Amino acid sequence: MQYAKISWHDDQPYSEDFSDIFFAREGGRAESEYVFLQANNLPQRWLQHDRFIIGETGFGTGLNFLVTADAWLKTAKPGATLYYFSAEKHPLHKTDLQRAMSAWPDFSALSGEILQHWPVAIEGYHFLELFQRRVVLVLMLGDAIEMLRQMTSKVDVWYLDGFAPARNPDMWTSGLLCEMARSSYEQTTFSTYTAAGDVRRGLQAAGFTVKKVQGFALKRDMLHGHLERPINDTYPQPWFALPKSDNKSNKIAVIGAGIAGISTAWSLTHRGCQVDVFDSHASYAMAGSGNPAGVLLPRIAATDSIESEFYATAFFMALQRLSMLQAVFPDLAWQQTGVVQLLSSERLQQQYDHCDFSAEYVRAVNANEANKISGVQLDANALVYPLAGWLEPRSLCKALLADAGQSVNMIYDNEVKYLQRENDAWLLYDNNRSEQGRYQMVILANAQQVSQYEQTHWMNVQPARGQISYLPVSQISRNLLCPVCYDGYVVPATTNYHVVGASFESGNASVNLSISEQEQNYHKLRQYVPALIPKRESVAENNMAGRAAIRAVTPDRMPIVGAVPDMAYYQQHYSDLHKGKRAGAYPVAQYLPGLFVNTGHGARGLTSAFLAAELLAALVTNNVLPLSSRIMQALHPARFFIRQSRKGKLPA
Repeated sequence: MQYAKISWHDDQPYSEDFSDIFFAREGGRAESEYVFLQANNLPQRWLQHDRFIIGETGFGTGLNFLVTADAWLKTAKPGATLYYFSAEKHPLHKTDLQRAMSAWPDFSALSGEILQHWPVAIEGYHFLELFQRRVVLVLMLGDAIEMLRQMTSKVDVWYLDGFAPARNPDMWTSGLLCEMARSSYEQTTFSTYTAAGDVRRGLQAAGFTVKKVQGFALKRDMLHGHLERPINDTYPQPWFALPKSDNKSNKIAVIGAGIAGISTAWSLTHRGCQVDVFDSHASYAMAGSGNPAGVLLPRIAATDSIESEFYATAFFMALQRLSMLQAVFPDLAWQQTGVVQLLSSERLQQQYDHCDFSAEYVRAVNANEANKISGVQLDANALVYPLAGWLEPRSLCKALLADAGQSVNMIYDNEVKYLQRENDAWLLYDNNRSEQGRYQMVILANAQQVSQYEQTHWMNVQPARGQISYLPVSQISRNLLCPVCYDGYVVPATTNYHVVGASFESGNASVNLSISEQEQNYHKLRQYVPALIPKRESVAENNMAGRAAIRAVTPDRMPIVGAVPDMAYYQQHYSDLHKGKRAGAYPVAQYLPGLFVNTGHGARGLTSAFLAAELLAALVTNNVLPLSSRIMQALHPARFFIRQSRKGKLPA
């Protein structure tokens, strides 16, 4: 997507896209307070709320957000959270946003935190936790009607603040106003500076009561009102309807102490939960999350895809969380060095040839640039991810546990082998059928082992063996400045060796070291980064050591995250989707109460773990969801069953 085209007239931003100013330099703040806060009776309305949700069409320079966040921080009760959803098709570049926000020096502390976490222009939902999590800004970057269509939360107040209807009619269509109504309660209010007749009639047609009221300063009229005719909740795809948690206890069990499990436990503690984490090993991050270094970068596609959107959203959340953690725990081994991706496949070559993303996100470079950025001789064109980097997974888990403190209780050397539902609780049993605890809520985050349970045996998750190699540091390899990825990867030296990886053996769950896979890693490194292996040595001659671990993978390379469906119910009601019946003929999905899953992160768990954990924590506590409905459906545990049913390919 494209940044807003801005010109500056005496330090006032002017939109070249819509031939209009963003705000009046004199009186802009007062107008925002009048049109949006006063018209919607804010902050009085939010004083008794623990959670308040505002929706906005047109983030622009962020003036409305600054005015609202400032009032919230000064008046909302302790512990309350403001969620501010704002759709924006043409976001300002960070440098333009900083210049625009400098017009309001009273907000310098607020604007500084926003700018610190401002994402690059990548389409999708971007979840920014600000001001000690008292305010959450959800930037919905993309076409407004499509962004609103993906909302799963209902809004208390709407700010309609796009450019004037005559200049930007797409922000005022009947379709957009109907989507706004769909995401509203019966008494949800709205306000807007415009009094255009088409807007008034469109709002009325969507079910809103509309009044003309006194406009700001010299403006005669503006519109204000509320939703009078709520739209009945319907599910265009009822098999993906969200579960409702009825958790009456804040004590939760998480099975698995890898990155998925630890990050999930950490997210839950920020919602007031106490978490017991069970693991069969003697410590945390001892299995697939135990490698000494891993690469954190998004996955892009030459064309728009759900996979690309998910990993972009997850990537920016991971960057924000790592920045926050490293500020508290300086020893967190996170190195934001950038990453060089060599063109080791036809897919990557196509991305190089058609790379039109923001250069801050990913850019195509020639061989000379690739050499300079990496610090070693590559002599190949490449994609560069400037914001990416590498970290030590165990160091991340250590920081998360330290931050969670006594809210997380680690239970090691305890493998939960069986689950049983009894009297509104899940009973956890070990291999000897000895009870290990009772919990209303259980989250399975134990990689491919989720399929060992009777309740989840049908899940499409498979083991995939991965072996890394340890390459001793040489005089040349010390110059490596950032990870270099190809059909494998090599990471800058941690101590006296480089991590080189990784093999991929689908269906193989062995963790014994393989000489052939060591040779495979060695020869791929020689093929793509020959400067690091100046002479033809064998693995034995180079004395390379290594480590093997198991990843959990899925057929579509996306994690499985969410409530565990009642598969008997799904088989009974959704096995005939291929027959073309209308969606309304199907009942709403049912789930096993209190059982959730977080698995299938494959080789990109460092990127995807935080977002998956945030989604689960929101589902478990009935909180605001951080993802678009499109992405949540792409992570849904029953998605493979639904796809097969639509094709009429379910097994008999």
